Amino acid sequence: MTEQGLLDQALELSEQMLKHALDDDWAEVARLHAERDLKLHQYFQPAPTEAAEHVRRAVQAVLNYDQQTVALGQRYKNSLQEQLNTISTGKSAIKAYQNY
Repeated sequence: MTEQGLLDQALELSEQMLKHALDDDWAEVARLHAERDLKLHQYFQPAPTEAAEHVRRAVQAVLNYDQQTVALGQRYKNSLQEQLNTISTGKSAIKAYQNY
């Protein structure tokens, strides 16, 4: 596979990661992340010889997708924390009622 092909695949995988993060499909985000990291590792193994501008644009896009995916992950984490807090409050209320 050409260097540009590997970089284009990494870019596509980053875009897919963001789409799955928007759908709260974190298992698929993790799977795609591992696949994307492999492509990037393969790309940077030999010194890249493709046009520097293409590399710059692709890396910038990957970073942009990652930034959005991380933000969605943080929102998901916060949502889970709120759910856990609600459950904990409910359990405390039930326990207090039962002890009354």
